[in-house]
Amino acid sequence: MTDKVGDSANHDGDWLVRSLAYHESQQGSRQWRAFLGVLMRELKATAGDGAADFLRHLGACMAETMPLAPHDTLEELTAAINLHWHRINWGWCVMTATPEGIHIQHGAWPRVDVRVEGEWPASLAAVLEGLYDAWLRQQGGDTAIRVRSVRVCADAPLEFLYG
Repeated sequence: MTDKVGDSANHDGDWLVRSLAYHESQQGSRQWRAFLGVLMRELKATAGDGAADFLRHLGACMAETMPLAPHDTLEELTAAINLHWHRINWGWCVMTATPEGIHIQHGAWPRVDVRVEGEWPASLAAVLEGLYDAWLRQQGGDTAIRVRSVRVCADAPLEFLYG
């Protein structure tokens, strides 16, 4: 898995165009947004730092329900992951090999009710850490290396690093 993924989303600003196109092609369920936002806020208030560990565990469990076949290149792996994201309406990712490891951008991620969105990006990032970590392990990744968030903000793709 050494291929650099060449994609317009690798360029700053293009993530917005890609995210808007994605959202136009999908229709999210609003019925769960308020509930999930409150759930994440209260989970963090109740469990504190343990909430992120629990959410990473949930992500790993989700990866078990969406296993990936082995892939030889990072480009193939990215395409397979994006098929899963498309199926569950969770956005898109771009994975790039860097000297530090594998850089992952995840755009057009699910949103929740804006009244409770404050905790949502970090909560979803923890779930995605667990998912990407489990998927990379399924591909033979080193169990000592973890996926970690490197940029989490509400108005941009979430960014992670495996390395």
